[in-house]
Amino acid sequence: MTEDTRNAAHRFYETLNRALDSGDVSLLDPLLAPDVVDHNPTPGMAPGREGVTRAFAELRAAFPDYRGTVEDLVVEGDKAACRITGRMTHRGRQVEMHGIDILRFAGGVLVERWGVFEPPPA
Repeated sequence: MTEDTRNAAHRFYETLNRALDSGDVSLLDPLLAPDVVDHNPTPGMAPGREGVTRAFAELRAAFPDYRGTVEDLVVEGDKAACRITGRMTHRGRQVEMHGIDILRFAGGVLVERWGVFEPPPA
């Protein structure tokens, strides 16, 4: 299961970058359970897949060149702990945002997320 979880986490972040690059957040749909739970949602975020994809669409609208990099990935059973660096342009300068995600997968799809990220640059 650990290797399946590792592959699912890498696939999720690779697809997320493709979705944000292209602006087509529906690329994430096959990787998200319809009732995926984000335990740390952004304010006003709708539940489920719709809320997650809308949150990523809002991220792309604010930072069209956002690119996430998985710096560390630790897997235990069906969960992956990921240290992420997001790089983007903000007010004409390159900035970074750092965070930690804990993702739980079932059948290769994301079913739960816990995450803490620095606030976006002001």
